[in-house]
Amino acid sequence: MLYSMTGFGKSVKEFPGKKITIEIKSLNSKQADIATRIPASLRQRELDMRNVIAEKLVRGKIDLSVSIESRSGDVSQRFNIPVMKAYKAQIQQAAAELGIPEPESDWFSMLMRFPDVLHVESVADADESEVNATMEALKEAIEALCSYRRVEGEKLEAFFTVRVNRIAELLGQVSKYEGERAARVRARMEEGLTKLSGIDYDRSRLEQEMFFYIEKFDIN
Repeated sequence: MLYSMTGFGKSVKEFPGKKITIEIKSLNSKQADIATRIPASLRQRELDMRNVIAEKLVRGKIDLSVSIESRSGDVSQRFNIPVMKAYKAQIQQAAAELGIPEPESDWFSMLMRFPDVLHVESVADADESEVNATMEALKEAIEALCSYRRVEGEKLEAFFTVRVNRIAELLGQVSKYEGERAARVRARMEEGLTKLSGIDYDRSRLEQEMFFYIEKFDIN
């Protein structure tokens, strides 16, 4: 079975509070060249995921994307309200001291430009159930990619089979033209030699040379 090296696979796993989506695609490459985009909570399992991919796919330029969507309302970033209040107070104070007007609207857009306005929650490592669901989804995505490769490979196999068979058919017709070709080459070489007046040559060596050129080269 001929497999294409180009393919795509996707798998989605849902469990309470979360949705895991894995997408994997591959392009042509002589070796396994794996690039990953994995959430921080799964970084400790990246090597395991790479090993599974390398074992199943062997070759190709492979891109793996893993996303985890939270459905519990938890977010990894929160507004740092005290910091925002401090920035606003400083802006109002600066406006009063400099004699310039305060922003009339869109305070949020202004405050969001300042550092530390968003507080990033520390990301905990994924628990065992989340890891297991991710690895299962990865294997399903790889299987989907392999199925894609197989279908593309069947198309390529059919394409090349038709053309290889045609080449074999044409090669089978070569022999009937070979005698005519050899005679034509010999006649052309002998004709050229007759034009070289006053030159003696070794006819046995000539036979060897003619045999070499006629057999090794397609001289028309």
